[in-house]
Amino acid sequence: MEAFAESPGALSGDRAELASNWNLVIPFFAFPEAVRRVIYTTNAIEVLNSKLRRAVRAICRLLTRLRNGNAPRANGSRRRPNSPSCSTIAS
Repeated sequence: MEAFAESPGALSGDRAELASNWNLVIPFFAFPEAVRRVIYTTNAIEVLNSKLRRAVRAICRLLTRLRNGNAPRANGSRRRPNSPSCSTIAS
């Protein structure tokens, strides 16, 4: 912790946040490196999965609008159509 706090690349906000959460960080390092790598990988997969779900929902809404004759508005309005959505596909 002291080495990080004294490093020139660490921002003061980063230092303060790490110091205030240090008791939550230390137990994480008790896991073997292989387990930590799995945790990192799982988190990255979840982030990607979230972005894919968001993209599928957007495409599904667009297709629903086009199918019902409600073309996307030029002014960028985000009003949802009154037709059924594809939420079962995107969830």
